[in-house]
Amino acid sequence: MGTQHSSPIKFACVSCQSNDNEFAGVDWKKHLQRECESIKDRCKWAKYFLSQIYSGLKSQPIEGYIIQFQSANQQYKSQFLKNSRKSQSYSSNPNLSIKQSSETSIKQLILNTDLTIQQLEIQTNTILNKQEASVSLQIIEKKQISESFDKEDQLLISQLSYYVDMIKLLKQQISNQDHQLNVILHFFIDSFKRQYNMDRCSKQLDHAVTDLKEFSRVFQSCIQNYYSIEKTQMSTGPVTDLFNRETMLTAIYSMLFQKEITYQIIYDMILEYLRKDIDKLKTNIEKCYNHEIDFYEINVKYRLNKSTHSYLLKKYSNCEINYRDGIPYHKCFKLLAQIKEKQSPQQKLKALIYCLEKIIKQIKHFYNIYGCEYDFQIESADLISIYMYIIIKSQLFDLQVHLYFIEHFINTNQINYGPYGYYLTSINAAIRMILLQQN
Repeated sequence: MGTQHSSPIKFACVSCQSNDNEFAGVDWKKHLQRECESIKDRCKWAKYFLSQIYSGLKSQPIEGYIIQFQSANQQYKSQFLKNSRKSQSYSSNPNLSIKQSSETSIKQLILNTDLTIQQLEIQTNTILNKQEASVSLQIIEKKQISESFDKEDQLLISQLSYYVDMIKLLKQQISNQDHQLNVILHFFIDSFKRQYNMDRCSKQLDHAVTDLKEFSRVFQSCIQNYYSIEKTQMSTGPVTDLFNRETMLTAIYSMLFQKEITYQIIYDMILEYLRKDIDKLKTNIEKCYNHEIDFYEINVKYRLNKSTHSYLLKKYSNCEINYRDGIPYHKCFKLLAQIKEKQSPQQKLKALIYCLEKIIKQIKHFYNIYGCEYDFQIESADLISIYMYIIIKSQLFDLQVHLYFIEHFINTNQINYGPYGYYLTSINAAIRMILLQQN
């Protein structure tokens, strides 16, 4: 299946929009007032904002920021047209070096964002690995970005580059103290701190999560109106434009949780909420830590130890006789542990994805070093057992806390679409299995 693009990105700013843009002339401040009025009874921060901050905000967007935003937009359009001409030229003369360059460019760009491969596929209506989207681990194992690039892949790079540049520019502008959106963002963080910092009990968790979600929704709408971004671009669901409401919310969550106080308040609340399970998980991890991989009832094909080597000797006549000692899945321990270091929910999800990818790679590598071909599809039960082993060896006592961030601060459509739900279901099942371990 080839890459599909239904249309280029559409983006307009105050100075360059057409007359049919319904956001032309919208008073962003009045719209913000209406949003806060609608939620002030359930969100204290909105009530305080209207009484303490709203009247002091300048109504007119700062011209310098709008001009800078417009300039970036025009630069993108020029680059898009340039890449479009290049792609037409490339389509008649493809070569390996261009394919590798495109693959490297996309990978590097994704690493610099909160996007995942699957989210990029959804948002651009693209199948990057040229195969049907599937939760099958056989497909996941082969998930390399574009095995062969067609004429529109340069346009995909252009879209991704634009998203990266515009999100970066927005974050830079909003970080300036004179920007009205900076005032709004920091008011919320200060208000959130005052309301919850001294009362981080689990009973407050639902209220705190609601506050974060409501503010993020209001702030996204505020950004949209401030810069007069077209409404069609901020629509929901799979769309061609990467710079849309869902990815904007992802960026806002990232901005909020980069603030240590915001992240720590929510972390502590979740920790208390899950305290009973976390304590039991810690106890069982410590009890099981010294067990070898054979303890976990993993299919012999995936244990990556002497048992697997013996299996290969029987199955493959060309299998190398000498066994090389090593710790099964040792590279996965550190990858999964990275979930603790990430404060963005999307980056936590990425850590899970990278761990799963490394599981597949380590199995394949084990087979390859003994001259054997790996051509299996891991069954769910085996994957759950492998996850159990990795969780225990990683000693991730608070893993459930990080999964809570993912499940509550990532768009549910993204979780339910494609393999993400499968990842989370599998790792949650592994945690349950650890909790059920008896003496």
